[in-house]
Amino acid sequence: MTEVRDARSGDRLARPLLTLVLLAGALFLFVLFYSAGEPRRKARLLEEETARRHARLLPLAEMVFVAHCAECHGGGGGGSEKGPALRSRSFLDAVTDETIAETIRAGRKGTEMRAWGKDHGGHFGEEEIEGLVAFIRAWQASAPGGASDPRHAGGKAGE
Repeated sequence: MTEVRDARSGDRLARPLLTLVLLAGALFLFVLFYSAGEPRRKARLLEEETARRHARLLPLAEMVFVAHCAECHGGGGGGSEKGPALRSRSFLDAVTDETIAETIRAGRKGTEMRAWGKDHGGHFGEEEIEGLVAFIRAWQASAPGGASDPRHAGGKAGE
């Protein structure tokens, strides 16, 4: 009779143990599937936040561009004798946002492009620079192809 009791007590433990194992497995699968989608979810949230921030910065960035950049790069970014076009598909396809930001921040040695970042003696903070980058990048969809530097358009290489 003792053996029968032991078997029955084992049955009483087996069901809760099996239930516990199944719940643990379900929890593991849930965490596994949730974590697999987490990087995409975080990336999407970051993109949405960046888009909201850029939408907020664009009106000010347009005023900053007109006041400080248009003299050399043209009112619509098409360039001038003083500075290359920024509204150019070849330029915008070739350059990263960080390169644009660093050029605004630190200028370009050997050119008339001076540093505008506060850390380099200019008066633009990081928010103004981020706004200018977003403003310039917004031209990409409608930018014409062709030469990005009208000072050399139609000229010989090296001029």
